[in-house]
Amino acid sequence: MINLLYCANAGIFDGVLLSLMSAADKTSSPVTAYILTMDLTDLNTAYKPFTKEHGHIIEEVIRKKNADNRAIVLDATKEFKRRLGNSPNLTTGYTPYTLLRLLAVEFPLPDQILYVDADTMFNGDIRQIEAYDITDYELAGAVDYLGRYFIAKDYLNAGVLYLNMKKIKETKLFDRALTLCLTKEMVFPDQDAINELVELKLILPRRFNEQHKWSPDTIIQHFAKTIYVFPYFKVVNIKQWQIELVQNTLKLHVYDAIYQQYRKIRNSLKTELLEPVCTYKPFTIWQQIKINIAEVKGYLALNGGIFRQEQGGES
Repeated sequence: MINLLYCANAGIFDGVLLSLMSAADKTSSPVTAYILTMDLTDLNTAYKPFTKEHGHIIEEVIRKKNADNRAIVLDATKEFKRRLGNSPNLTTGYTPYTLLRLLAVEFPLPDQILYVDADTMFNGDIRQIEAYDITDYELAGAVDYLGRYFIAKDYLNAGVLYLNMKKIKETKLFDRALTLCLTKEMVFPDQDAINELVELKLILPRRFNEQHKWSPDTIIQHFAKTIYVFPYFKVVNIKQWQIELVQNTLKLHVYDAIYQQYRKIRNSLKTELLEPVCTYKPFTIWQQIKINIAEVKGYLALNGGIFRQEQGGES
């Protein structure tokens, strides 16, 4: 049994669907996906919850690969407002849904579960991660592609985290991270909090969270924002549901079979249930430079950036 955890709103239904389609396609083991969501339309009208019906659609799709596959939607609205309703990190450059993973301790989840962002695609059987024993660790993750330069060489990217929920509850890692997110404004709120507080971490190979460029040994590709220097400086922020950009700009065709299935499924669904497919307006080169200078300044101002001491814990 493979247990996955997502945090999502209705706007990234397509990301979760594609991610789980690829996960189910690459393994013969049953997959159970837990999807944490919340209704924050009082903060932003776009923050609509991922509904039970969304979950039923995804479960129906992935059960075509394995009848034991499941998708379970968990509403964290009440817990989020209780624990993070007054956080200074609700209106950063990232949605509050990134903070939801810290509330995993509030739900009856398996002792070991793999958290993945919605902008991920599976390129190999995730059962390979079971080769890494995290019994004595709070979590395992891959180093952040950009953060290793600007923050610390062992700064983890929180987009893919192999969580030992039993140990996290023992050390109160997520509880302490929640408290930090209530009292300190951060560039990458929960990711920064996890990195600052984690003491027992295992560094995973890059192939479990490839944030820059696909390679044949990639297990999980994370379509995170990244920077290319050659042939000229540019920021690339292409998500896997932007199919034409994935195929034509990234020149990536390994997911074409999944895309073909996805298009048929998407066209058959009730339009009133779905939000428009999320898109991101491309930046000009000067906008890209301005944005990245601002992010680097943010790292330095709020986290110490390259001057911050290396995190503790095992690696």
